[in-house]
Amino acid sequence: MMPLWRLENDWIHRNKTGQLKSLKKSVIYCKKIHIRSKSVTEISLHAIKKFFETSIEPKKLDQMRKIKPDVSLLRASLEGIKSNVLGILNKHNEIMLKSSEILFQQQELEKTIPLVISAYEKNMSYIDERVKFVENRIMFLIKEVETTSNIPLMKCVKNIFMRKIDAISRHLCKTLFNETYKVDESIKKYSLIENFCMISNRTMNLLSQLDNLPTEILHSAENETRLHHRNKMCRAKVAMNEQNLFKMLENQLHNHFTPTNKPKNKEALRMFKL
Repeated sequence: MMPLWRLENDWIHRNKTGQLKSLKKSVIYCKKIHIRSKSVTEISLHAIKKFFETSIEPKKLDQMRKIKPDVSLLRASLEGIKSNVLGILNKHNEIMLKSSEILFQQQELEKTIPLVISAYEKNMSYIDERVKFVENRIMFLIKEVETTSNIPLMKCVKNIFMRKIDAISRHLCKTLFNETYKVDESIKKYSLIENFCMISNRTMNLLSQLDNLPTEILHSAENETRLHHRNKMCRAKVAMNEQNLFKMLENQLHNHFTPTNKPKNKEALRMFKL
């Protein structure tokens, strides 16, 4: 209610000097007064009437009966109550919305947290396995290094296969890069891998030059190569025939000049005795 209305019309909530009590004291005063009926939980109209007739002076009661209610104040109060209720409902809706969001997030977290924990456990187990593998690999390599370092140096130097490959690669490099060998002596100190790289690069350059040759030159070279190959095959065939002939003559001479221990028949034996 409005304070001006209370000053003019509120005769109940006043002290002995006639001053208007505050709202807090007025509420406490209303709580002390037993207007409710003991047998009925709801407010009894007869109890309220009896309270006003016994507790309020007759003059003041007549004055209160003459009070005309202000409809505008009632409407303003109702609008205020309505706005307050709407504000409270909006706040309630906001709180419910936030609580629903919190509940949804809680449910999502309850679903996600076990998955995340299991994923972390799998990652940790995988990392442990990798760590064990690396540790075992390190121990194996340490043993291999110790075993290799304990081998005498002569066994490493006397590797015939590697020495042959090294000699062949150096000979090829010297043959292919003879002019470079004469100018730059540092090539002689190249390793086996560097020599093979030089040979590979030279081979690829020669192949690229061969690809860029004209087709006429390639056809003539191919025909000449085939002719030389045919001549070589003919000479090889003639040589093979001659070799077979020499071998056959050798066998005939060997059989002719080698004496036999036993005659082939009785007639030959009789002629031999005569």
